[in-house]
Amino acid sequence: MVVSQGNGLVKAKLNEFFWEWLSQPENAQLVKQILQNAEDPNAEVSAPTPHYHFRGAVSSGRPSPPGSPHRSGGQGFGREGRDGDSVTSLDLGSSVSAPSATCPLSPGQHQSPPASPAPLLKDDAQSPMSLSQPEHPVSPGQGPAGVGSSMLATNSKTIPRFWWPKRDAPLEQLGQEYKNQIHEMFVKQGITDGIRTWDQCEQIVTEVFKLSKYFSAPIFHKMKVFYDIVDSTAISKQAAMMAPSPVPITESMVVGWANSRIQPDDPTLSFFCTVKKDINDWIEREDFEIFLTAILMTHPGLDFLLETQEFQERYSDTVSSRIFYIYDRKDTGRVYLHNLRRYQPSIIDTWKQLEECDDMKMIRDYFSYEHFYVIYCTFWELDSDHDFLLDKDDLLKYDGHALSRRTVDRIFSEITMKFTSAVPGKMGYEDSGYWWNVHLGEDLLVPGKFTLGVLGERSGANACQDYAPL
Repeated sequence: MVVSQGNGLVKAKLNEFFWEWLSQPENAQLVKQILQNAEDPNAEVSAPTPHYHFRGAVSSGRPSPPGSPHRSGGQGFGREGRDGDSVTSLDLGSSVSAPSATCPLSPGQHQSPPASPAPLLKDDAQSPMSLSQPEHPVSPGQGPAGVGSSMLATNSKTIPRFWWPKRDAPLEQLGQEYKNQIHEMFVKQGITDGIRTWDQCEQIVTEVFKLSKYFSAPIFHKMKVFYDIVDSTAISKQAAMMAPSPVPITESMVVGWANSRIQPDDPTLSFFCTVKKDINDWIEREDFEIFLTAILMTHPGLDFLLETQEFQERYSDTVSSRIFYIYDRKDTGRVYLHNLRRYQPSIIDTWKQLEECDDMKMIRDYFSYEHFYVIYCTFWELDSDHDFLLDKDDLLKYDGHALSRRTVDRIFSEITMKFTSAVPGKMGYEDSGYWWNVHLGEDLLVPGKFTLGVLGERSGANACQDYAPL
């Protein structure tokens, strides 16, 4: 802050702060020590943090009361910041006459000690509040988080490391503290011989692995497959996933499966490594099948779908399409770890929200049953022959022929997204799910994004020349 000559109120306040600082016993003793050491050229000033160094001598003069100290020619003692640079220069002299020419950094120059403090120099831009320092020196260990003691002690200008990149893979061995937590879960539930049902895994999954409780059944089944208790080909079968284990899964077996898969302090990494296949470094659509099946079979908000296998499959397809719409921006059919870390809304957090809401209407992201119902019914109305494939004529009927022929041609050119139906000129349900997600799902409040999607916003296609005819 620059103290202007005409601002008497600010000037008086600064003087008040300075006198308050000088009235502290530690500070008065420090000034006295500096003045005594100034008489000895070889003396070295030892001061607590923050450090104060005598810059030079000033002419003598009568003490001035607070509010009316005189400004000297720039000499005084400076307070050094933690980076080693002097950030504030405080005058100790108060005489009107300027001192004789001296070198401020030379300890060999001697003049009369200052009699009273003076306000901040005009070029010393420092907030008045910064003059209020703690009465006791701050040890280097009490500095800001991440600032090493060596930096504070040596006034180093090197900024310490304060950021570490996220892990690309979990640790090969689960930490001992997490092993102890797993042991406590076994003891708490009174499990002596091992886990036999998926619901016995729930506390371990939620409290140790930090994942959704709807991961309990899939993780339990993955453990059975990992230890060859059940056939791996049964991973997508509902009965096999929910069935008790014929061989109890012991505490050491849980830890063995979690090694290199679970990183409790990084739920995103644990989610990624749990969902994907062990041989892949990405998540595919089919990887979500067992996890979505667990939701369909155990979530109370979807009980009414238990007797309708077709609706269960379409709901699962819709949810996976919405997940890939958010995370697979390049339409490669793969979701990588960096995609999960980058894009929002977070599928990991949304999966955890399922624990709090028994009504699927309360979940808008990914799992909303209302969104699924609108998407499915819209597709069924357009699919006149009900073969779950749409052609151009079918799509032209959408929303009362709201889409132009040019727009439909653009969609079926597959420039913005490749179809997965494997039928030339036909769009499957999963393919159409992308467009319904844009228009009815995530962008329900941003209808303009549907047009941007058609133009190739997601794929980066340059379709500006086609905008006007659309």
